[in-house]
Amino acid sequence: MIVYLNKKIKDNGMLTDKEALFDEVQALYEAANKKCFIEPTDIKKYMGNIYLSKNGVFNVNVTHKKLEKTITARFKTYAEAFEFVVSINKKYKLPIKNRIRDHGPYMKVILTQGRKMIFDHRNLKLVQRHNIYAKDFCKGGGSFYACTTMSSKDRKIHNLLMNNTPTDIANGTTIDHINRNTEDNREFNLRPVTRNIQTINRDFRSDNKTGYKGVFYGHTGNTYYYGAYYKENGKLYRKCFAVKKYGHDQAKRMAIECRKQFEAMSTPYKEANRTNIIGIDMDEDDVYNTIDDLEYDFSSISS
Repeated sequence: MIVYLNKKIKDNGMLTDKEALFDEVQALYEAANKKCFIEPTDIKKYMGNIYLSKNGVFNVNVTHKKLEKTITARFKTYAEAFEFVVSINKKYKLPIKNRIRDHGPYMKVILTQGRKMIFDHRNLKLVQRHNIYAKDFCKGGGSFYACTTMSSKDRKIHNLLMNNTPTDIANGTTIDHINRNTEDNREFNLRPVTRNIQTINRDFRSDNKTGYKGVFYGHTGNTYYYGAYYKENGKLYRKCFAVKKYGHDQAKRMAIECRKQFEAMSTPYKEANRTNIIGIDMDEDDVYNTIDDLEYDFSSISS
C-alpha cells in the first residue's frame, strides 16, 4: 500500500479529486508554516500591472505614491513578470491585499479598512482565489463582513464558505455567526438557520440601556417601568414591571428573569443561544491581536 500525504493513491497511480485538493492545500499549508505567511498568487492583489504586447513580450509597470516614478520592465514569460511585481512590492513596502498568516488553529487574512478575517486551513485555496475586502453593512462601523465582488455585487465570504445563496424569502436559509463575530469565518462558527434565528442571535441594540438583551426601560406618562419582550412567528410578547411598585432594582431583576423565561420556552431562542461549541468563545480581541500580525521579512529581498 502506497501512502501519499496521509491519503491513499489509486492502483492506477492517479489521485482522486479530494486527494489532489488535499495535496495542494497541504503544500500551501506547509509553505505557511515555513515562511509564517503565504503571499497572494493573484496579480490584482499587488500594486502593478502586467500586459502582453503584440510582439509576445510581457510588459510591467508599477505605480504608487511611494515611488519617485513608475517602474517599468519587460519579460519573456508571465512568471518572470509576476515575480518582478512581487519583489518591487516587497522592496518598497507597497500595500498588498489579502496577506495571510498561519496562527495554528486558524488562519488570518488582512482586509481593507484595518479589518481582518479568520478562517480554517481547509479554506485556504478559496480565500487565495478571491480579492477580499471589508464592508460595513450598518454604516458607522457596526457590522463589518468580509466580502468579494461577483457579478458586480458584494458577495459575503461566509456564504461562499458554506455554499449558500442568500434569499429574500422571510423564512429562507441564511448563515449565522454563532459567536456574533462576523469576521470569524471558521466553519464551526457558521451555521445555516432561518432568518428568525439569525435576528435573535444579535448583540445589544445601540439604544439598550439595561445591559440585557430583550429588556428595556421606559415610561408611559409618569409611570416608569422595566419590561421584557420577545418575538415569535411575527408576534410581539412583552411584560412590564412598574418601578413605583417594585423599585428600580427589583423591577429590573424581574424583567430580566421574565426575559430568561421567554427564551427558555421558545424553540427559536433556544436554538439561537446554542453556543456550546469548542473554541467558539473567540472574541474580537483574539481576532485583532496585533502582537502576531503578519510582517514581511524584508531582509531576504535584495536591494
